Amino acid sequence: MKIYSKIKCFWIHRKSYMVIFAVIALMTIAFCSCNNITENRGENIHAGIPTGSPTNSTKMPDVSATAELTEKTEPENTPEASTEIVTIEPEINVTIPPTQTPEESVDYENFIPMGALVINEAMSVNDTYLKQKDGKCYDWVELKNISENDINLSDYYLTDKLSKMKCRLPNVKLKSGGLFLIICSSKESYSNSEYYHANFSLSSSGENIYILDSNGLLLDAAHLENIPYGSSYGRMEAQNGFYYFTKPTPGKENVYGVKSVCKAPECNFVPGVYNESSLKIEFKSEGTIYYTLDGTEPTTNSPKYTKPIFVDKNTIIRTLVCKEGCIQSKIDTFSYILNPNTELPVLSLVTAPDNLWSEETGIYVKGKYDNYYQDWEKYASLSYFGSDGTFSIDCGLKMNGSGSRESDRKKSFKVIFRGKYGSGTLDYNLFDNGITEFDSLVLRAGEDFPLSIIRNEVAVSYAAKYFPSLITQKGKYCSLYINGEYFGIYYLMERVTEKFISEHYGVSEDDVIIEEHTPDKDGELYKLMIFARNNDLSNKKNYDYIASKIDLESMTDWFIFQAFTGNTDASGNIRYVKAGSNAKWKWVAYDFDWAFYFHKKAFQNMLEKDLGVTSSFVKPLLQNSEYRTYFIERFSYYDQNVFNDPQKLIEIVDEYHNIIKYDVPAERALWGGSVQSWEQKIKELKSFVLDYNRQKELQESLKVTLKMTDTEVEKYFMR
Repeated sequence: MKIYSKIKCFWIHRKSYMVIFAVIALMTIAFCSCNNITENRGENIHAGIPTGSPTNSTKMPDVSATAELTEKTEPENTPEASTEIVTIEPEINVTIPPTQTPEESVDYENFIPMGALVINEAMSVNDTYLKQKDGKCYDWVELKNISENDINLSDYYLTDKLSKMKCRLPNVKLKSGGLFLIICSSKESYSNSEYYHANFSLSSSGENIYILDSNGLLLDAAHLENIPYGSSYGRMEAQNGFYYFTKPTPGKENVYGVKSVCKAPECNFVPGVYNESSLKIEFKSEGTIYYTLDGTEPTTNSPKYTKPIFVDKNTIIRTLVCKEGCIQSKIDTFSYILNPNTELPVLSLVTAPDNLWSEETGIYVKGKYDNYYQDWEKYASLSYFGSDGTFSIDCGLKMNGSGSRESDRKKSFKVIFRGKYGSGTLDYNLFDNGITEFDSLVLRAGEDFPLSIIRNEVAVSYAAKYFPSLITQKGKYCSLYINGEYFGIYYLMERVTEKFISEHYGVSEDDVIIEEHTPDKDGELYKLMIFARNNDLSNKKNYDYIASKIDLESMTDWFIFQAFTGNTDASGNIRYVKAGSNAKWKWVAYDFDWAFYFHKKAFQNMLEKDLGVTSSFVKPLLQNSEYRTYFIERFSYYDQNVFNDPQKLIEIVDEYHNIIKYDVPAERALWGGSVQSWEQKIKELKSFVLDYNRQKELQESLKVTLKMTDTEVEKYFMR
């Protein structure tokens, strides 16, 4: 068997690398003298890591007879993984300490493999190859045995970070020249006789991969960065260094590699908001720059950049760089907003016009297929320019909302960050609430846009401040421009996803469950609903069971808050969240465009509505004397500490009124209406608590609904 080219290269240049190996050898000796790694099952001997620290606890079946993976992994012929779930458990439970080589000092491009096993190919954004048992495609790494002898993979460890626990490879014999695929799903339980799943995933925005031996010695490394969507990164036979492959070949030898990817052009003006009459935009690049000015995606058929571009109005420039011998660059978007009449942060949303307005493919219009109701996702770019900083990120663009997609001229969007567009997350301190990583955001127009504009945001902010048991979304008002054209006031806000809950509650995304009005019939919440319908909840045993599964405080507070707002659209806007495998179900304060209108029979109306799961719990629970008392006590707390002071709501209304008032004239000029009518709607919003004595209304409604006695009224209601 031919020895891998890197070993040949090393032998030819062995004198040049002698110093490197001497340093590594000394570091390894120092490492091993300080850190003994036992071969005894389950024993950790490592300074700072106590025995019993978490270790890998899964084991791959012994398939040592044949570990070569060859022709089966072409994407069009890729078989789905076996449905058999095999537990993977290493023969020794160890935590490999960090290598003595700092990650930032590794020369990945020129790293010389020091062992038989090397990183041959990797793909950090994959939605085509090696489909798994759940129907998804995950990141993957391909390893190769470059020695003349068979090796056992269980002698090696793989990781994406030297500072964390390593993934021990399975007990598999890999023949000389053989290839072995690792699925980087972070779901070890998915491993089976066909695919091994690692305990980590790869980041599309930049990632390192390391192979270590059982002594913690770094044997091979690769740095994954700027890999174009649909491409992989790895080595080629008889070639030095790493290459990009536009046609990945998992399980086969790599061919037709390209050394580099074209970089984005340099520009003399960064994208942003400028209070200037004009700008002279100049680009520099080693390759040929193609560009567009209408939001469309540039191709090699687009105009070539040959001279400066003069900008005297809002302008969007999208560029593509091509150069012989390189993979073409990704599309870069440069937004220039001149002299905007706004005091809000500016959002620039850029996408090909047909993605929005085409009768065939546009998501904003009814079109030929009720387009705005289709689950279509379009490639876009989102830029933010605020006093707190800026960001620009490529994303997927979808419509958001339900009936408003059809009924409202001004519609809401959601933007989704995926590895296929560049980065799988937006990393930015957007809302100053400690959350700096987002997988998606909502650009909310709201059904209240012709009226007060701020109705939903007032309600959610009120809930966030005074009803802490409810889950709420943070946001900020922005001035939105689409392809350079002003599109009005939008509320940029967090989106309720597994990532959102994970960030707020510090749990794994895999342990988060989100349900809506109609829950999954195979899920826990649905089964709890059926239990509540079919069992007497006045029975203490049944009551205690429900109380052990749902957060009674969150549910009760949600019900009371909805009654307070008089929200007539609560039925279809319910979100339930379980934030952890052992957590109780919580309620989300969600969508209040129809709040603060109706006053009468607040609690009666809530009980008469079909609130799905919530109705299935609250109605029978109120027949339980213990819960009935609890419900009244929760209301009593809000009655005496929140509802008694109308100014608590008025302060929030005034805050949001002041935030957007400068921008309302432009909003009304675009979407209709007058500033005077808007001011009137703000007064009406305030009158909900000022003119009607909302506290008294709620007291009377609850008294009638629960048939409260005079003694209870005297005890619980504030006079």
